[in-house]
Amino acid sequence: MYIALLINFVVFKFFGNVEDVINMAHDNYENVHRLGGSISNFIPFRTINSYSSTMGIGSSFINIIGNIIPFIPLGFLIPIVFPSKKSP
Repeated sequence: MYIALLINFVVFKFFGNVEDVINMAHDNYENVHRLGGSISNFIPFRTINSYSSTMGIGSSFINIIGNIIPFIPLGFLIPIVFPSKKSP
């Protein structure tokens, strides 16, 4: 259940409103054509630098923390679900 919610939150950015998902997909489609290519970010820290220069360090920090917090339970669940095959 946690993994399904995490994928839903990260990949689909779905918070319960289908209209928002459709609007985001439409906006992404328009941005790709307007920018003449992909809107993927392959340059490390480009988004963080953009946030810190336009919104300030505080908003950038909140964004980073908000991206890390959902993955913390995964660090506890993986060892439980996939225990080590090594004998003690």
